[in-house]
Amino acid sequence: VPIPIHPSKVMIIELDLSDERRKAALERGKGAE
Repeated sequence: VPIPIHPSKVMIIELDLSDERRKAALERGKGAE
């Protein structure tokens, strides 16, 4: 039986992913300077 994924968990995962992208963008920005 597949475990239902709660929307809040999905949102948290999406926030984590966007945060990782933000960090990566910041690192790239620092390296570009």
